[in-house]
Amino acid sequence: MINGIIIVFVGLVLGSFVNALVWRLHLLALRKAPSSPDRLTSATNSFSSLDVPSGTSPSDKTVFARADSLWERGILRKSSLQSTKHPKKPDNKKYSIVSGRSMCPDCRHQLAWYDLIPVISWLGLRGRCRYCHRPISWQYPLVEILTAVTFITSYVYWPYSWSAIGITLFIVWIVSLISFMALAVYDLRWFILPDKIVFPLVGLAAIQIIMRTVLYGEISPILGGLIGVVTLAGLFYALFQFSKGQWIGGGDVKLAVALGMLAGGAAESVLLLFLASLIGTLVSLPLLLSKKLKKNSRIPFGPLLLMATFIVYIFGSDIINWLKLYYFY
Repeated sequence: MINGIIIVFVGLVLGSFVNALVWRLHLLALRKAPSSPDRLTSATNSFSSLDVPSGTSPSDKTVFARADSLWERGILRKSSLQSTKHPKKPDNKKYSIVSGRSMCPDCRHQLAWYDLIPVISWLGLRGRCRYCHRPISWQYPLVEILTAVTFITSYVYWPYSWSAIGITLFIVWIVSLISFMALAVYDLRWFILPDKIVFPLVGLAAIQIIMRTVLYGEISPILGGLIGVVTLAGLFYALFQFSKGQWIGGGDVKLAVALGMLAGGAAESVLLLFLASLIGTLVSLPLLLSKKLKKNSRIPFGPLLLMATFIVYIFGSDIINWLKLYYFY
């Protein structure tokens, strides 16, 4: 009981970290995005739409221009761009994924510790910023709760032993879940799977393969991981090349390398694809019928793959054994 409460608490806290991580990566993308001089000049001339304050320095104008460019490419939200006009924003040169205080994305006011209590702060503020009173997205408490749910589900249904290796494997898996949540949120908002999260996830997946090999005392996890990568990433790469990036993105191909290793075999990879497609159908069909989603609307595939991978990692063996028993016996 106590362990479960601790796991939920840690999940809520790390869910809050996921929200901050996504926002900071978004800010870094704005700062580092390449733009041609002509594009920057054109964007600078359109500052009236962004309400750039008078007296803005040329270097700051370049940042605004890059922000405008990114928004037009669908990477950033217009509302987030408008928030860059506030004078309380931090020094971008000193702001990174790990440094800099959390702040309101609209008014840029630095947040106190009591503004950052997972879920509780959002409820206490009634979903609005304490300083500018603008609405705070449902994303923040939802991500915190979902992160806690994945943590406690993994703890309750952990498919491996609780030996020293098993506990270490669980910790690595928890870190992987943080990457899962961050990638899902980023892909849902901007249709991008950042390499800064995908590549570390590939490393975490490789570590888990090695740890499962030590746990079992045989090389089957390594072989299963290789088969999973060939099955999943190979299929995605073929689709990417055949469609010239129209059916599936390059980020999905990179992500498939990590997910194939985590799936750990051909059967698990096929199950992962089936579950991702099933979840996508269950989510999109009601939206299509209610006309909240158009037939030509883009649906990011990354979150569906990540959700399916979570199910396969925790329940995959039980599902496959059940299918063998009732359908392939």
